Parts: sequence; C-alpha cells; structure tokens
Amino acid sequence: MSALLEVSGLSVTFDGFRAINNLSFSIGTAEMRAIIGPNGAGKTRPDSGTVTFGDRLISLLTLSEALIARAGIGRKFQRPTVFEDQTVAENLTLALTAARGPWPVLFWIADAADRARVAGPAKQVGIKALLQRKSGELSHGQKQWLEIAMLLAQEPKLLLVDEPAAGMTPAEREQTTALLVDLAREKAVLAEGSLDHVTGNPDVIKVYLGRGCCCEPQYWQSKGLTLHYGGSQGLYGVDVAAKAGEVTCIMGPNGVGKTSFLRALAGNHMRSGGSVTLDGQELGRLRPQDMAARGLAIVPQGRMILLLLRVRDNLETAFAVLPKAEHKIPAGVYDLFPVLRDMTARRGGDLSGGQPQQLAFARALIMKPKVLLLDEPTEGIQPNIIQQIGTVISHLKAKGDIAGVSVEQYFDFAYALADQFHVFRRGAVALQGAKAGMDSDQLRAQVSV
Repeated sequence: MSALLEVSGLSVTFDGFRAINNLSFSIGTAEMRAIIGPNGAGKTRPDSGTVTFGDRLISLLTLSEALIARAGIGRKFQRPTVFEDQTVAENLTLALTAARGPWPVLFWIADAADRARVAGPAKQVGIKALLQRKSGELSHGQKQWLEIAMLLAQEPKLLLVDEPAAGMTPAEREQTTALLVDLAREKAVLAEGSLDHVTGNPDVIKVYLGRGCCCEPQYWQSKGLTLHYGGSQGLYGVDVAAKAGEVTCIMGPNGVGKTSFLRALAGNHMRSGGSVTLDGQELGRLRPQDMAARGLAIVPQGRMILLLLRVRDNLETAFAVLPKAEHKIPAGVYDLFPVLRDMTARRGGDLSGGQPQQLAFARALIMKPKVLLLDEPTEGIQPNIIQQIGTVISHLKAKGDIAGVSVEQYFDFAYALADQFHVFRRGAVALQGAKAGMDSDQLRAQVSV
C-alpha cells in the first residue's frame, strides 16, 4: 500500500521544551491512525521536519491552511466550528467542493445536484433528518457529526480529526467510533503494527489505558455521615460513594438534607460524625479551604460570586488551594466556557443569565478537583446553558479523572448524565443504586414531591 501522507524527522519545540523529537510515520490511502498522548504532548503543533502528501509529494509545511485543504486534506477541530445561525443543510452546502473565486461564489445557486451532494454526507453520519434544523439547536455530539459531514462534503483524500469524541456521552462516543471505523475500513493505533500489538504494549496499558498500574481511578466515599444544626439532627448515617469518571446524583424533595450533605462534604458545615475518605485516606473534619486543597471542590447553589471583582479575579481566587507554580488559568477552562474569555474584565455583579453559574463551575475546575460537588447546577438558567453544562459534565466524565457528586432537581438532566442515584428522605438514604438497575419511571416517582 502506497503512503498518502509521509511524516519524516518531525520535531516540535516551544518555550525551550522539545515536545516531539524526530517523529516519523506514514498513512495509507485507506487507513485510520490514532495519535494518543496527554495534553501538551505535541500532538497538534509540528514546526520542523518534512511532511509530504499525495503522489506528487506535496510539502505541506510550506502551504497555507487553504491550500492544504485544496490539496485534499480536511481538518476537524476539537471543538465544533459550525455556523450556528445556519441550518445543517446550509453548513454542508458551504463545505461543498466548488470554485472559490469571487465571481463563482457571487453568482452560485444551489441546484438538485448540490442538494444531493449535501444529503449524502448527512446520511453517512446519521444527521439527514436534521438538515433543516438550525445548527445552534443541535446537541454537542450532533455538532461534532455535522462537522465530520462537512469534511466529507469537501471530498478530501485525508481526514484529520482532533479529539472527535471530546465532550460526548458514552453512546455518542460509540457511534462516532463506528462512524470513523466505517469511513476508514481499517484501523492502526499509535504505532506500526496491529491493534493487539499496541494494546499489548505495557507502556500503553500503564500510561494511556489505565490498567495494570498503581494509579487506579480516584474513589471517594462518605460513611455514616451525620450532621446537626444545634439540637436538631439533619443527616442520619449517610453512606454515599463515587468514583472517577462517574456522576453520583443526590435526589429527593426539598428539605431532606441534600444541600446539607454537600456542605458537610465541602467543610462548610462541620459534620457531627462519620467519615469521608478519598482513595482510602480519611479526610478529617477540615475547613473548606483544606477540603478544597485535598481535592473536593464545590459549585455552590448560590454561586458565591464576588460581585465587585472582575471575572478573572473571581477565577484566580481558586489559586488559594494550588501550589504557586500552578497559579494560572488553564486554556481548557475557556474552551469549556467560551463566554468567560470575552468577559475577563467584567465585574462579577454584571453577569446575567447562566453566566454566574459558568463562572462558579470554571472556578471549581481551576482547583484541579478529584471530587466535584455540584449543588443544583441547572437551577435558574436557560435551556441552552443547561445543555452546555451537560456537555461539560460529559466531557469531564470522558476524561475519567474526576468523580462527580451532584444534587439535582431537573430529572431528565440528572437521568441522562448520572451513573449512580441516591434518593434522600428525611436526612437519610431511602433508595440507592446504579442507573442500569433502575426504571426511570419508578425513580421519577420516588423523587417527586
């Protein structure tokens, strides 16, 4: 099989650090190759070496992005970049291969052939039924599929997809995997050799697949937790557990101790008895800042935004629980909450709608939590922000390094994202179990007022 893309002696250096050193590989005309590695490993920033494409051995390092696309390479970015005010069909039409000079573009009118060319990619990725829907109304996963369809509409010889399943639900990830496998027909992962060879490599197993090493997923639990308000008892021996990559949802009517439970975990209200452990290590009765430093961060129900401070200042309050060397706002926070990037100089008190919620969520993530406590994350915010919060939570689940504990009243939102449920009644757990073993109608009846 002849190589379609040939990479030779590729190196990447930035800020004096060499992220890639003399990398070489090739891709055939009908092959999928996955490049894996942690964030910052240099997967997307080549700056030296040679990269040639096609039978004519075109040097890609000398071409602009537009010329690379015209050569037959389509790129999908990590975050969907669709035109949200346009329909799915209009987005796909914009991506069609056609003359791009000013006159052809000015006088172009879509005909039946163009509409057929749009329908093909939409059907291939499973969104044909959504052609007339505005792209901004799509879920995160559907936007990802739309962007893949837009690549197919360009009729490329090579598709570059940057973390195509980022932020997707497990079901969406499975569908995306099946789609990409179907497009490529065969797959090679990480190195020359078969999939079995790569997944049998102990370094891959240890570092990327998370098996066979001492670094097992974070596991958190409360056991026998009690809480008093003066002479009145609010919680009675609560046992709850959560592990990284999952969301444990606390549900029940108002006034049954759900928020009190989160406040006790975060150290905002000192528990009367019981234990809280993280990876087998018991966390004593600590102050909120000490619990946060141990890895428990909370997005409180009241958001607790400092109204007179700028958005950036609010975010930087999270630095208090981090070593000085880590006092920086990760770019990934702004990727998850793009609205905050444009509002860094705005005061917290000037935010509106779901913006305070996004700020509180981002602030908690900057603390690099092992356990993220969410108190009514959807309360009082509009549907599109609720959808975004759901996308963020799905993204964190997919990363697999944070355990989520959420108090939530919006049943459909909770049921879509949670892995475990605990129903509270009168300060105690009345029902608990995995979602897989619970009927949604019966669970809904249990949590209804």
